[in-house]
Amino acid sequence: KSQIRFSTAAGADAGGFLTSTGSDQAILSGGAHYDGTNWISVGATPTSINMNTGDIGFYADSGLVLIPPINYTPTQRMIIRSSGNVGIGTSTPTQQLQVTKNILLPTAVAATNGNLFFSGVTTDGTNGMRMFHTDASGGGFIDVKASAAANGIIFRTDTSLGGTERMRIRADGNVGIGTGTPGYKLDVQGGGVNTSGVYTNVSDIRLKKEIDNLENSLNKILDLRSVSYYWKDQSFDSSKQVGFIAQEVEKVFPEVVKTDAKGFKAMSYSQLISPAIQALQELYHKWMDDSTAIHRELASVKSENVVKDQKIKNLESENAEIKARLDRIEKAINSK
Repeated sequence: KSQIRFSTAAGADAGGFLTSTGSDQAILSGGAHYDGTNWISVGATPTSINMNTGDIGFYADSGLVLIPPINYTPTQRMIIRSSGNVGIGTSTPTQQLQVTKNILLPTAVAATNGNLFFSGVTTDGTNGMRMFHTDASGGGFIDVKASAAANGIIFRTDTSLGGTERMRIRADGNVGIGTGTPGYKLDVQGGGVNTSGVYTNVSDIRLKKEIDNLENSLNKILDLRSVSYYWKDQSFDSSKQVGFIAQEVEKVFPEVVKTDAKGFKAMSYSQLISPAIQALQELYHKWMDDSTAIHRELASVKSENVVKDQKIKNLESENAEIKARLDRIEKAINSK
């Protein structure tokens, strides 16, 4: 080997060293040097950079026993492979940057506040990725887990270290807000949904088939029971509610009721608009039919009344004529 020492300190093993071996290897070290066989430390915190056949390894140690010189095995902290992959905490990175433990991006304040923190362990201690930011007023947490279908991406917020789950995107694509086990593409529990825009449903005829007219909607609507109620779970909403019972509606309009994986039933209130409009149309046509029949009956009665009125007028005329004749006869008798 060839070795160059850079030092103003006394002692043959003190200072920094540039060492070249016969195996395409160059080592730049401080607080230690390589003698071709062993690493020899002359301090408690030796460091070194090992350039060997295309790879560059970075080594650092601390807390060594200060009885220099001593032999020790350097601990690799980072490596740049000839492929361009960089490993921190691993000597065999398979990605452009591979980190085996946590990543902390501090702000200008203390290291415990205002940080973006990446971890290979999630909030509940399982394998995955955790990213969070916290300060004195609270924090936000994102866990990415893939050990089960119910995991996926979990969003938490709170002032506690673990946070309180607010939303979850499961591996099956279902999204839950207020629930960790969403049974629908979007499952919201524990409160209402407030929107300021227009809510629309796709309804293009080009996307539909087997289109049929609704029938007997009025009688079906009349079969529905409107109720008021309170939720047993007050976290849903503690105020008085109005609506229907899904099991009852399912008997009349099964198309608007769905059953989730846990057996709970939900219904689409908006789908009742179509049969409600159809029921209104049926009621209108029934009213029109009844109204037409009534008008025909009234017209017939009116026509009959006209005939009767004419007969009454004729009778009154005849009575007047008879009275006049009687008056004339009476006058003729009285004149004799």
